[in-house]
Amino acid sequence: KGLFNAIQPDMTVEQRLSVTNDLKALWEASQEPEIRLIYAQGLFNAIAIAVQNSELTQIDLENLKELTSHVQEHADHPDWQPVVELTGQLVAHFTSMAAQPDDPEPAP
Repeated sequence: KGLFNAIQPDMTVEQRLSVTNDLKALWEASQEPEIRLIYAQGLFNAIAIAVQNSELTQIDLENLKELTSHVQEHADHPDWQPVVELTGQLVAHFTSMAAQPDDPEPAP
């Protein structure tokens, strides 16, 4: 559970990705839903911080994509509801970003 709280907004990208990597390894090593929930919360916390700090990396996006499918498997479990909601918000955020090009064409 300490790793969940280890991710701080003032971390460097490298520090955050290092903790994220540790969380992902622990996720993959455990089949217990309660333990996976803690690690999923930590990974999503890291992604949310990356978005807030405008420091999102390809690794964050890959982790989000991978975890989204796992979260959907637990969508009916009450303890997972906050993570399910956060996942939906992050996916909606990225979907809206993808729909808006960085350099819109000038109006004729």
